[in-house]
Amino acid sequence: MVERNPDRVDRTAGAIRGRSGRVIDVVSSEMEKYEPGEYTDGVIESVRVLRD
Repeated sequence: MVERNPDRVDRTAGAIRGRSGRVIDVVSSEMEKYEPGEYTDGVIESVRVLRD
């Protein structure tokens, strides 16, 4: 894909970062309600990957 509008690319990237941040916040908050275990460890690792 060739984008000829760098401002649009920048706005879109910012929107994606914002949505990702909200997903991270919600998932992290929900994981606090679960007992620690293999499932929560996997979800927390996935959140870390998304955040970084």
